[in-house]
Amino acid sequence: MDIFILRVWALYNHTLSKLNALAQRAHRKYSIIKFRMALRIPVRYVFAWTYIKRLTGLYAKGYRLRACVANANQRCLLPQSSLNYTLTANRREIIEFYSTWGQDTQILQQIDCCAEELRRAVNEVVDAGTPLILAPLHMVSDVAAVIVASKANPIKSTVVVSSNANEWNARARAQGNIDVDYCSVEQTTHGIGLSLATACIDVNEGKRGLIVFADMVPDYSMRSSEKAQDTFLCRLFDRPAYLHNGLIRLSKVTKANVIFFHLYYDRQIKIRVLPAISYNNVRNELPGVIEQAITQFPQDWLLWHQHCLYFINA
Repeated sequence: MDIFILRVWALYNHTLSKLNALAQRAHRKYSIIKFRMALRIPVRYVFAWTYIKRLTGLYAKGYRLRACVANANQRCLLPQSSLNYTLTANRREIIEFYSTWGQDTQILQQIDCCAEELRRAVNEVVDAGTPLILAPLHMVSDVAAVIVASKANPIKSTVVVSSNANEWNARARAQGNIDVDYCSVEQTTHGIGLSLATACIDVNEGKRGLIVFADMVPDYSMRSSEKAQDTFLCRLFDRPAYLHNGLIRLSKVTKANVIFFHLYYDRQIKIRVLPAISYNNVRNELPGVIEQAITQFPQDWLLWHQHCLYFINA
């Protein structure tokens, strides 16, 4: 009897593993078919389809949960404005896909126009022989912002990010014709520290550009490192707030000027570029830059769904 039970159990496990393998193969084939179909669909139809999904509520549960957090944050900080977080998230996904894998002509032209406008500000600093850090905000699409920054700077750039550095893989970057390196502040390996240190030396010598997102939320570093120097206290939206200290420290180490910029969407992708500032003034200017951008373009900011934003223990 015991042998019979063992045989039945073994047969059950074998059948289950076969079914799981079959389901995985079917999912991979479905993903490939879906991807190839998406490449053939004009981007305007994709925008129309996502509009219908929002109108009918046919989007995933994760969107609804993040939208609840985003709307609560928006009502707290900007009660007079309105926010459709699902629109922001859908638009970001579409722009990122069609600016890399999809290679949509219209979106690529808009990105090139933004890069050309940023390039004029970059050239003024580079021609003066001053090290430069480009500091975009998480607006419209962080991938599109990196593409714009890399095209605007004539030298190769390193991007410092808060998420996994391998998320946007090398193949996707190649599809977007983007030659950048990535360093993640969440990776604790020794190699990441060495690559960032090397990048800082190259930036100081004018051999490399650095791209650092200025509005990176300090939530992760506050929980993981518990170091007070990872953030600094300031005021945002008339309340105490903590901003990430990375941009300030990197600009001081490299003695680089910083150019803040962000994308915004007004029937197409556009850019707002601020004048370059010295590394000595970054700490004073950073809170105002973030608050002004969020206030003027709340629908374009991508971080509304973060639970703590900049108000940890504040």
